[in-house]
Amino acid sequence: MIDVKTAFLLWVVQTGTFAILLMAIWLHGRDQKHFLWFGIGFLFHAGGLSLVGLRGQIPDFISIQLANFISLLGFSFWVKALATLDHQRVPRIVWAPALVWVLGNFVPFIRTEFAFRVSLYNAAAALGFALLAFVAARAQFSSSRYRAFLTTNLVAQAAACTAFAIFVVFRRPTGFADNFVGVWMGTIALVGFCTSAVILAKIMMDRSQEQLQALVRTDPLTGAFNRRGLTEAYQNLVDSSPLDALGVIVFDLDHFKQINDLYGHTTGDRVLQAFADICR
Repeated sequence: MIDVKTAFLLWVVQTGTFAILLMAIWLHGRDQKHFLWFGIGFLFHAGGLSLVGLRGQIPDFISIQLANFISLLGFSFWVKALATLDHQRVPRIVWAPALVWVLGNFVPFIRTEFAFRVSLYNAAAALGFALLAFVAARAQFSSSRYRAFLTTNLVAQAAACTAFAIFVVFRRPTGFADNFVGVWMGTIALVGFCTSAVILAKIMMDRSQEQLQALVRTDPLTGAFNRRGLTEAYQNLVDSSPLDALGVIVFDLDHFKQINDLYGHTTGDRVLQAFADICR
């Protein structure tokens, strides 16, 4: 079995690589801010855990209090990313996981004893997973099945962290040398991470497919249906309408060429965009 420091190193390399990949994707499409927030979240998580792995080589305050605070900030950015992906308002208590850790360390017996610190960290992580599950449960992205899978997985991770937080208080391990602690923490993190990553990857693939379909069916300037989109939408209305006839309203912009000639095509484009908005 690998030692705890090696496990920390492997986990940091994995999450750090994931952070770089996500932020690189964002650089190629900066309108997709969720990739940025996911990347920053993994960057904080990897950075915090790397400091934890340096315990004994750097001051305890940095490897314990500061390291776990940075790691828990990752949850806040993940919540922000998931809310951004669904165009939701970010929950006001988005910073709660890291705040729980800070407040808990003001209690002397928690700050000085390993078992209570582990319990506090897992309680804060459980809150982070619960916030993620809350956002996922309210989301509208992808299919209801994948949203349910993601929410269930996040709830399961929150429950596992809560159970572990309670359990270590009774077992009272004195350090990471207790293999039981390392195995439990590693297993929960690895299984949960891999499952969430697979589900989120599928959700983002579906989202990308929807965006591609929208590009095929709509005019990029106004967002209105192009010929293909209009034909498909009209056929869907015909197939689903309980009536025998449908009404069609046709709009025409008089003297539009004069707008382009007098004010330029950029102004003409803005007129078309405004007109399309009015029609909607």
